Amino acid sequence: RFGDLYQGRVDLYFAHAGYEFIAETKRTESGFTLKVIKARDNLARKLKTACREIRQTPPNKQRRLGIVFAVPYFRKSCKDKVDEHLQAWANLLKDLDTSAYAWVFPKCSRNLFDGTYYSPGLAVLVKEIKR
Repeated sequence: RFGDLYQGRVDLYFAHAGYEFIAETKRTESGFTLKVIKARDNLARKLKTACREIRQTPPNKQRRLGIVFAVPYFRKSCKDKVDEHLQAWANLLKDLDTSAYAWVFPKCSRNLFDGTYYSPGLAVLVKEIKR
């Protein structure tokens, strides 16, 4: 299959366990200091956009995925509560309409600070498009 031409947008292709996958990906930053609902809605909107765009690509026997890479960030004033904010942010992922999600917030990156915000890790949200 690799090398065959077809029309459509595809940001990512991979194969695993005998299946081929094509995906439209989006990246977003997710502020989570004060506006919990806004953060959740932003993530849902980005995933919906990725799913809408991958639907435009014929599956050609491949499974189609919408994927969002999300970076949570917190204000400087949250320095002493980064772990609490991360737990709350990770909990909101459960409320999203996904097929799978994962995150990584290593201890060594908990204090990554750009002068204004802490950005301690990354999450990935995945939704498979069935039709």
